[in-house]
Amino acid sequence: MGLISYALRRAPASLNFVSHPKVKTLRTTAATLPRVAVALSVFLFVASLTRNSFCVPGGCNLWPAWGVLLMGWFEPVAVDKVGPFVALAWYANPCVVAAWVFVFKSKRRWAAAFSTIALILALGFLLGKSVLVSESGFPSEITGYGSGYWIWISSIAVALGAAILCQSAIRNSPGATAR
Repeated sequence: MGLISYALRRAPASLNFVSHPKVKTLRTTAATLPRVAVALSVFLFVASLTRNSFCVPGGCNLWPAWGVLLMGWFEPVAVDKVGPFVALAWYANPCVVAAWVFVFKSKRRWAAAFSTIALILALGFLLGKSVLVSESGFPSEITGYGSGYWIWISSIAVALGAAILCQSAIRNSPGATAR
């Protein structure tokens, strides 16, 4: 080990792989990739807001995803009627936003934790049987899922991918440690 470290210290700058321009380019690409993934995740999230989120016996056009985003925070009030999976699914939204922020702040573990929690909460909606769709307070049966729901899920999955890419990019760069 001593001979190798001595040789590396004495090697000319042209043989120093850490300062080689291609290594710097790879580091820059590795640092940029998670941010591009976050941009894709945000794009998918916004795109999901323009689509229908779920279907009830009255049809699939009753609740566009933007309406669910605006009013979904109210669902936990009726947790006894709709169950915990539907009531808590909306909280995936603040979790995914937190994951995006933590990727940009290079807080890899927090980004991975929040995006994982967001994905679990969002997928939990699939286990729900009913949802509130009117002011009456009576739940309606969930009969299907619109494309907005699936695009929302893909947005969260891409955010989780960004967090994972962020961790591996830092872990693979010389002299860096994952946070």
